[in-house]
Amino acid sequence: MALLENRLEGFWVGVQTAKGTAATTAAKRGRKVGGGTAVNVSRGAEVYSDGNRFPSRTHYVDTVLGEGNPVMQMQPDVTGYLNWLILGSETVVGAADPFTHTAKPTVGSPGKWFSSWKLVGESIVQRQRHADCRMTSLRMEASAANKVAKITPSFTILDPGEVVNPAGGTAPALPAAADSGNAPVFHTESEGAFQINAVVHRGIASWAVVINDAVTPAFGDAVTPYDVAFGMSEIMLDGITLLVDGQGLTFYNVQTYGSATPAAGTKPQKVVPAAGAFTVDMVKSANRSVKIACPDVLWAAPPSIEGNPEGGVTELALAATANTPGTGDIISVISKSSDPAYA
Repeated sequence: MALLENRLEGFWVGVQTAKGTAATTAAKRGRKVGGGTAVNVSRGAEVYSDGNRFPSRTHYVDTVLGEGNPVMQMQPDVTGYLNWLILGSETVVGAADPFTHTAKPTVGSPGKWFSSWKLVGESIVQRQRHADCRMTSLRMEASAANKVAKITPSFTILDPGEVVNPAGGTAPALPAAADSGNAPVFHTESEGAFQINAVVHRGIASWAVVINDAVTPAFGDAVTPYDVAFGMSEIMLDGITLLVDGQGLTFYNVQTYGSATPAAGTKPQKVVPAAGAFTVDMVKSANRSVKIACPDVLWAAPPSIEGNPEGGVTELALAATANTPGTGDIISVISKSSDPAYA
């Protein structure tokens, strides 16, 4: 008997009209390169005394919960759609291709419920639909070592693992949505456009932006979750590697001493530095791009700059937390694609 060919797989996603109403069609098929979706069944047992040396147990299903963390290439259209799902709102400019989508958080527009679909195999096949998905976090990242930018939605699934028919078959079935054909953006397509504190830095070797909505499942009278609860949401800059050149040293000095050129005798400042900013703008073409802007961030204190007897590149590992500015949005994810407004 043939083995399941796990190199053949598919991942789709589509918004739901409401919690409890699974989507029947998908809006996007992602180019998956890692991660996946899983159905996690937890079983428990309680020991009871029956007079025997080796006691018996009563077995039960504790929880049935799904989770997803597919890693995908950052296509502009998929990026815009996933950011709309977690941030909850967008503005769209354009009457025809390209449409410019600006995803952003808005009070009164929470994240969206959505369904996802999974295909693994060809002749030996697993097909599943996961309904009532809610995004926990969305990670966007790229680096000089991994130039194809990646986007990873992590989500909780309240109604996981429904078996479905092949695409075109009797409902429920796999969606027919095909890859959009949009090429993913690259780390190097932001050449000369990486900005830290409104200053262009060429020595950005890696970066990541993480939108975290802090979703956790809440259980009631069933083994599947009743709903989700929310913790402290935050937007973080993570894994930013800055090569230390003259600009890198200036950044360190400002963050540590409060001056780009501290004089002899200057000691580390005892106050929090002024807020900064971070921007990455990956332009594939005039009609396809992804720009991420956080206009108000507080950088974590940078680590000390150390020497190395063996030489090599000097790097600073940076991280920051985004704050809501006096005017504007805490984050804007601007993507150009052929998609009209999402709904």
